[in-house]
Amino acid sequence: MADIHLHMEAGHHVTCVSNFFIDHYMKDAPGEYVKIYLYLLRTLSDPERDFAISAMATALEHTARDIRLALQYWEDSDLLSLTYDKEGELCDICLLSPAASPEAVHQEKRISSRDVLHPVENSSSSSGTAARANAASSFDATKAAKTPAAPEPAASEPETERTMRAYSAQELLSFQEDEEARSILFIAERYLGRTLSPTDLNYILFWYDVLHMDEDMIDFLITDCLQSGKNSLKYMNSICLSWAEHGITTLEAAKADRQNHSHAASLVRQSYGISGRGLSPVELSFVHKWFNTYDFSDELVKEAISRTMLNIGQINFKYTDTIMTQWHNEGISDAAGVAAYDLKHSEEVKERFSKVKAPKSTDRSRDSFHNFSTQVDYDMDDIEARLLKKQL
Repeated sequence: MADIHLHMEAGHHVTCVSNFFIDHYMKDAPGEYVKIYLYLLRTLSDPERDFAISAMATALEHTARDIRLALQYWEDSDLLSLTYDKEGELCDICLLSPAASPEAVHQEKRISSRDVLHPVENSSSSSGTAARANAASSFDATKAAKTPAAPEPAASEPETERTMRAYSAQELLSFQEDEEARSILFIAERYLGRTLSPTDLNYILFWYDVLHMDEDMIDFLITDCLQSGKNSLKYMNSICLSWAEHGITTLEAAKADRQNHSHAASLVRQSYGISGRGLSPVELSFVHKWFNTYDFSDELVKEAISRTMLNIGQINFKYTDTIMTQWHNEGISDAAGVAAYDLKHSEEVKERFSKVKAPKSTDRSRDSFHNFSTQVDYDMDDIEARLLKKQL
């Protein structure tokens, strides 16, 4: 990968965050993207620090793909200028000064659901109409490229890994022509009780446009999460990614998954003694595996967790998963199967120990040991009398 030259207009002698950035850009940006922008500013304040996408990803515990998505987001917001070499590798990042006044912030960069649901035509701006028409054609081309008729390259990323990206203003406006997309945004806005921000739009349109969730699935997702007290679209997005990963594409399958997760997650938390928090996406993936892939009963899951806590004394999903996987590979499906497996394992252990031979010894040693082992009765009065006699 080519070296990347990172620089800014204002020099690098201090780490400075513009108040205008905080007031007018930060609130609408995903939190992870703000962290990456601040990391760029911090790097510029230390000229001796080496900069690379991989180093930033390691420092912030993100993937390189996340870093590139954030850089693209800030370029779309006119806060970065990215330059690529002939091979398409990023070679230059220039941090641009935020606009000097709110009026200077492009309205298209701060588009909300109102712009999509209630477009206002400006007859005096032919360029705006042309830009919107170009956006629609660009979006149609993007949608066409995603159709099954155009196979993706073998090296392309999996569907769930492909992109949680920031849609450009033109792409967002192009959704005005998609009735189902507009209906989904309208429903989401009503349920959440607020005008959707650009970040909200990016999440919802990602579910619809990339993960191919229909209106019914998204409607169910939002209402189910809100009824559970979860109003974070980031949380909802983790559920959507899980559905995509496990091939859940219908409303019926989604309802079954949520019902199962509600019961299964609660059972696992209680069995481990977890309180005060929900399960992480990684932990939920184990739960899905035990209940859905392995199709284990509540009794078996509780038994495996009980053995985990008894053996190592702490919450460890990987340890429990090892037990579950062993049972699954043995074809065990109920408590009787576990008992039979334990008995078989116990007998195998006894058999191995019974085959261990004692060390060879001479006949004299065997006789001596035999004579010693048979002398079980002792006359203590006689022994005491003999000892006293010797002393005298």
